[in-house]
Amino acid sequence: MAKRKPPPLSPLAQALRQFDAIKASMDKKAASLRNRLSKKISSSPSSTLPSSGTGYGGTNAGFTKTVLKNMDKKRTEESCLDKTITAALQALEATLPITNDDTDDFTKNTTTNATHIVALLLRNDSLIDLASRQPVYTALFTLLAAISTCPTAAPLLLTSSLHSLLGLLHSQAAMFTNINRYNGDDDEVLAALAMCLHVQSTKEDCDRARAR
Repeated sequence: MAKRKPPPLSPLAQALRQFDAIKASMDKKAASLRNRLSKKISSSPSSTLPSSGTGYGGTNAGFTKTVLKNMDKKRTEESCLDKTITAALQALEATLPITNDDTDDFTKNTTTNATHIVALLLRNDSLIDLASRQPVYTALFTLLAAISTCPTAAPLLLTSSLHSLLGLLHSQAAMFTNINRYNGDDDEVLAALAMCLHVQSTKEDCDRARAR
């Protein structure tokens, strides 16, 4: 007797699965990094020094090249991760508003990794960095605003811890705005100020959702 195929996943479940995959990938990279650091620490100190005799009339060109190559690799990986997270945030936002029939997909267990990723993003208190990563943070604040208007999703995703993190980020945004409101000649600052407006608007939406 042929096995029955499992029912297809709903768009909501598919979106949440993307966060599961992102979290698994991040955990794998973190474990790999810890393993490499452990090996470096256990190796002899001389193996970590530039072999060209830096400081003794030699050159550190080879060492610098390696460092720059690793930095480029890290930036590329971070950019790819941001694109993946942006797509996941947008996919989840596209499923809203959800109905009561979708609540089985929106249980605490299936949203754990989604809220974890959102929390990681909200812990970033650098408004300049937020502006430099505009696509992912625009997707984040758009998602949070959409969640705030959905009575079924809001209690499950706008947890007290996420609301507290958003409050801290809002305070940072207010301070940044007060300090830099007249600094209109710096494009980087202007982009960060625009992101501050996103933070303020999202905080107000989420406050109204929690008050309901």
